[in-house]
Amino acid sequence: MTRIRTALVALVVTASAAQTQMHGGPQFSIGNGRLGPYSASVWTDGALGMGTFNVMLDMPDGAAFAKPSAVRLGLSPMTGGAETIYEAGFSPTRNGARYHAMVSLPNPERYRVRVIVASAGVDAEFVTAVDARVPGMFGPLSPLLYSLPFVLTALLWWRVGHVRRRTQALVNRDAPHHIAVSNLRVTP
Repeated sequence: MTRIRTALVALVVTASAAQTQMHGGPQFSIGNGRLGPYSASVWTDGALGMGTFNVMLDMPDGAAFAKPSAVRLGLSPMTGGAETIYEAGFSPTRNGARYHAMVSLPNPERYRVRVIVASAGVDAEFVTAVDARVPGMFGPLSPLLYSLPFVLTALLWWRVGHVRRRTQALVNRDAPHHIAVSNLRVTP
């Protein structure tokens, strides 16, 4: 019964682990600057495959935020190639707005990033660069290395259970199988 239960738990853990996705790590700033009337900050995780870009816009000097008509990201490889334009989605923040876009970074190389803000007849552009990188610190071996502490903890608990069962079996083997009732005394 115990082995069946252990096998079922192992199956559930393995199945749930197959459904998870690796976290690519925190985002980092790739540039700050002025985009027309806005103060802008561009953040990304730079993950190979589908990368996340955030453009934070706010008004300098505490002026009321005026929402731009469009925020776009243009990405092109520095080695040459056509630029791909992505629309960024709007999300309000306390002092301004965050524009979020998922972009394709198919190759591990340096990309030119062009942020385009269109508002009230003023088109502003900010150019920076980012290196597309494999998610995780250790590349494709990251999931294996990140799961190592969990595997070691599971092995430790298995070993504790194994030693406990063995010790209990030895105690039960050496214990008397009957208790002599004649040796018991009841004192008032």
